[in-house]
Order: sequence, then C-alpha cells, then structure tokens
Amino acid sequence: MLGPARGIIGHAALDWVGPSVAEARLPTRDGSGPLHATSLLERFLLLPVTSALRRLTLAGSFTQHPALGELLAGSRCAASLRALELSELRRLTLRDASFERLRELSLDALELELDQLSAPALRSLRVVLRFPGDDITSTFAGLHAPRLEHFEFGTQTYDYWDQHQGPLQRHLLATLQLPCFAKLRSLTLRSLGESLPYHTGLAQMLERIPAIATLERIDLREAKIPAGVRTEFEARRTQLPGLLLPPP
Repeated sequence: MLGPARGIIGHAALDWVGPSVAEARLPTRDGSGPLHATSLLERFLLLPVTSALRRLTLAGSFTQHPALGELLAGSRCAASLRALELSELRRLTLRDASFERLRELSLDALELELDQLSAPALRSLRVVLRFPGDDITSTFAGLHAPRLEHFEFGTQTYDYWDQHQGPLQRHLLATLQLPCFAKLRSLTLRSLGESLPYHTGLAQMLERIPAIATLERIDLREAKIPAGVRTEFEARRTQLPGLLLPPP
C-alpha cells in the first residue's frame, strides 16, 4: 500500500483504520544518522492511504523540509487532520493555508510565521518559540481560529532582545489583543532555559486582555516570576481566574 514510500517503514509508527492510515508519528533519526526525510515525507503524504490522516507528528529531520508548510497545506490530508504536532523546527511558514478540521496544533520552532492560516475548528494551540523575533505579535496576526480555547506559549528572552525589543509582556499584551485569542478558557505561559524573568506589570496586563471575561485558568507555574511580580499577582488573585503560580 505504501508503494514508493515503503522506505518510511521502520522509521514511522502508523496506526491504521481499515485501509487508511489514521495516525502517523515520524521520529528523528535511524541508527545511521539523518533519514532521507524530505523525499520520504513528500511521497508519504501523496499516498491515497494518507488522505484521511487524523493525527500527524513530525520531528527532527522530517521537519527540515525547506517548504514544509506548503507541503502540509497542499497534502491530501490537510482537510482531514485533527491534530498536528511539529517539533525541532528551524523555520516554519504556514501562509494562506487551511486546515478545516484541525483541533490541536503544537509547534516547537526557532522561527515561526502563521500568515493567513485558517483553522476554524482549532481549540488548542501550543507554541514554543525558541528565539523570538522583533515582533512576536506578527507571528499570530493572520491566524483565523475563532474557536480557540487553550493557548500555551513558551519562549526564551535574553539581555540584548529585552533591551532592544522587550519587555516580553508588552509583546504578549499586543498578541493577546488579537481576535483569535479573545475567547480563551486557559492561558499557559512558560519561560525556557535561561530566559529572563518577567518584569513588573504582568498581572495588570493580563487584567486588560479581552479573554479575561472567559478565562478559567491562568497557568504560570513554569514562568519565571520574581518576588516583586509574584507580590503583584497575589494582590490581584481575585481578578485573575484560576491563577497558578510557581512554588515560592
């Protein structure tokens, strides 16, 4: 059934429903080093048996395709995918792409651009942005996701970025003002690696976002919250629903 893509056997975990692949997990490497992932992935996504694929997980060499966004958006399974997880990305651009049934999207990338991405059924978005660019908000500005309920965002800020582009909460305030984030039920913020801590004013910022009317949980357990910022949150706990802070 896999025909010219049979080389993917041994490198992928495939779950079948009848004659079709329902879930595919394509790992990073085999024992001899990087796979010939670009050609294998292209051939795999062209197969009739992947036309009803519901969940796709790609990592490592499988995410280094130079036009991965275009490949996924133009694939047979773009209309059937319910969950898409991409990690170890260098750069991903999803421009003028449509995933009509996608409910879960998880992206871990150095650089990311979601330009006019349409995901009308999307409920959960998880983004890890390893090195934020000049304008984090522009990453999400074209996202059409009117049913989005859960947003997780992690990044790493450093001195130079903070001095020239920061503070991070200014970018977050602008991002969370976007229409796609207006009806969130949960918001999770994470600080990666040696990321700088958040500045004072984060609590007041969160009080001003449109989703404050619908939020049920604000999870900051993995965010770097210094003592002064923690004090601000404790003083506003009643205004911030479901607030979870890191251990003291």
